[in-house]
Amino acid sequence: MTSLLIIALLSLPGLMFFHSAIARFFAPSDLCGAGGMRQERIRSTPNWRNEGGRYDTVFVQTGSEDGIMKGMTIGRARLLFSFVSGGARYPCALVEWLTPDAETDDDTGLWVVKARVCALP
Repeated sequence: MTSLLIIALLSLPGLMFFHSAIARFFAPSDLCGAGGMRQERIRSTPNWRNEGGRYDTVFVQTGSEDGIMKGMTIGRARLLFSFVSGGARYPCALVEWLTPDAETDDDTGLWVVKARVCALP
């Protein structure tokens, strides 16, 4: 994380950091929950079981359901935090975006991803 980002984060009022969060979502293909509702814990912690960091992979709906990823963008949860503004608390996530290769892995059928590189001006 760049020092400028750290300074900007630390200046937010009511700043709180979290090592996990619960995501609740509708999964129409899995009706095991109450009417297809599911929940998953997302972890973003620098120390997982004394063996280094754990930064879970997430799918974020960013577009229409067209295209190879059906409107989903892949990312890695790097930091979970919240801050207060105008009396309301805002939950946030710093996400490292990942880019899928053009094809899936031959053995597993899963998408191979790599970190998206952005050049700073």
